[in-house]
Amino acid sequence: MVGESPGGEHAVGGTVVEYLEFITTLNPVVIAILAIVLACGAYDYWVQTK
Repeated sequence: MVGESPGGEHAVGGTVVEYLEFITTLNPVVIAILAIVLACGAYDYWVQTK
């Protein structure tokens, strides 16, 4: 399964660490694009709810 260590052990705290490691291994440009898309979506939602 995704997120499990080769030993099969899966700690709850380890999930957060693995997630952070996954994020840091992504290309910073990809992270920036995702942030822009999320910001645009949030702004659009905020404007529509006014």
